[in-house]
Amino acid sequence: MHNLVAVKRTENEYKKYKHFNWFVTKRCNYDCSYCSELLHDKTSERPTLEKLKLGAENIFKQVPPENCFFDFSGGEPSIIPQFIDFIKWLKVEKKIHRVGFITNGTRNYPYFQRLMQWNDHITISYHFEYADDDKLLDKIKKLHNEYGRKIRVQVMYHAVHFERVKRVVAFLKEHNVFYSLREIRVKAASPDFDPAAMAYTNEMVEWLGDNEPKQAKKMLGVTLNEDRKEVEVPSGNYMIYTRLNQFKDWHCWIGLDYFQVWFDGTLNRGSCGVGKPLGNIYESIDWPTDPVVCTKESCFCGPEIFTRKVRSLNHRHWIEDE
Repeated sequence: MHNLVAVKRTENEYKKYKHFNWFVTKRCNYDCSYCSELLHDKTSERPTLEKLKLGAENIFKQVPPENCFFDFSGGEPSIIPQFIDFIKWLKVEKKIHRVGFITNGTRNYPYFQRLMQWNDHITISYHFEYADDDKLLDKIKKLHNEYGRKIRVQVMYHAVHFERVKRVVAFLKEHNVFYSLREIRVKAASPDFDPAAMAYTNEMVEWLGDNEPKQAKKMLGVTLNEDRKEVEVPSGNYMIYTRLNQFKDWHCWIGLDYFQVWFDGTLNRGSCGVGKPLGNIYESIDWPTDPVVCTKESCFCGPEIFTRKVRSLNHRHWIEDE
């Protein structure tokens, strides 16, 4: 038993900025069975450049661009016609600290080349229900050869496609591509979800343990026990599997270090739904000043798992004396 009492930020640049996970559009060209209708459709608005700038400017009134990390997701962000123009504006005119986005990778290679003139990193979410392995892996290899660690792959661990998953991971390892494995969870599934996608056998569970990269905690945060010693936790998936993601009644810094922007501009402390909405980036925002008490049984989002938190405020100085 690890007996965790705190999570603090790592000794790297991650502690310097506020992280905004911005769902910029609900529209997507995929319709994955394990993706909720709350997270994607084929008809929703694709926001204009002017609207996106307005939302960003309202955030910058409180948090200077040089202290911001925007991570865009959807839906599919690249479906927005002026998405590259928005990224360029953030980096060139506003001097934002860091910006990245999650994509299904269906855009062509020249599109990503244009984007990477200003974007800091791309996470390609690998969806086996739609991906053409030969084409997508070739694109990933080319992007990795040109941009190195700025290209990441999130492999959706689909049990039905286990053999393909193994081949894809072997390819990524062979070419030294930064990757992570994401388990399918019924929590985010659509009404037509086939539970076979997450019917992991003992072999699959063992394979996951053997092949999951041991890098996530170095990027995001470290956990501390009662002796204020760091506890080795390889990743968010490890935290979930070993039930170390149960932080109910802890004091959490979501809304101070980490935020979620919903499709309509609603600003939340995080995707977990703890605490009331903070406002809307297209209207007004009531920025919090204190951590929030967690009311959820478990935490399932990697960045939120590694957001600063303490079991008791008696340990607050452990994560604030940085």
